[in-house]
Amino acid sequence: MDGFERRKQMKKQAIIHAGLELFQQNGIKNVSINEIATHANVSQVTIYNYFESKEKLQYEVLIQFIHEYWNEYKTLIDSNLSFTEKLRMVMFDKMEAASNIHTEFYAYLIDELSKNNSYLTKLYQKEIIPSVMELFNQGREAKEIEPNLNNEAIFFYMQMFTDYIRREDVISQALPLKEELTQIFFYGITGNKNRV
Repeated sequence: MDGFERRKQMKKQAIIHAGLELFQQNGIKNVSINEIATHANVSQVTIYNYFESKEKLQYEVLIQFIHEYWNEYKTLIDSNLSFTEKLRMVMFDKMEAASNIHTEFYAYLIDELSKNNSYLTKLYQKEIIPSVMELFNQGREAKEIEPNLNNEAIFFYMQMFTDYIRREDVISQALPLKEELTQIFFYGITGNKNRV
């Protein structure tokens, strides 16, 4: 890659990072191309030259966001932490970070994931779901998962739990109860730890 191409890629990344920061804080509609240009220290023309429209830029920003999140997740899955600690971090620590994301940006993410042919849907189906299943297999090998529960049922339960708890009206109530909710998630309301 020559110097010109390298500078072009650096500007493009600066624009994407500026867009990501602003979209997470303020939503998508409340952020103008001018604000992104100022934040990235480029001209509006540069943004339109690289991305053509705000819609294409917001999609590239979303791709960047997912890749950053996915890389953190892979690092966590490959770590030496216990299954329980990994799952706790996936469910609560990442959820706590997600609570700082503007609801409009989060809604855009969910909308893109619901499109059958989108890049994000393919990534979710080909990499993310298999990785979650691998996490469950790690838990099963460590005898931290009830042997008669299949991965799909655990995944479904985890999705129900995290989807509900990520709601804006719920997250502020859930975070102070993180330890108790973790206890209930892993051991049920009877607290029977011997069955894990």
